[in-house]
Amino acid sequence: MIFSVIWTSKSFEDISNIHYYLSHKISLETANKIIDEIYQAPNTITFVEQFQMDEYRKDCRRIIVRNYKILYYIKDSEIFIIRIFNTFQNPIKSL
Repeated sequence: MIFSVIWTSKSFEDISNIHYYLSHKISLETANKIIDEIYQAPNTITFVEQFQMDEYRKDCRRIIVRNYKILYYIKDSEIFIIRIFNTFQNPIKSL
């Protein structure tokens, strides 16, 4: 099945914060590479139940990219990216 990926405003804010942090703490090159991996991850979804349900957001599934969790749900043929956050953070922040 082919899905359209829709990034919410909160997920764009998360991406921006991640990029800022990585570019200042590590390097711009590394930040760009990790952000690209995060952006590409939802494109690997080929069927609805491919990834696990999140243990904190029961309404979402999750994709893990390095140490980042991408929370999403699927409605019809659209993937809605809800949040992206570092798995070292308190998971309650994803609620």
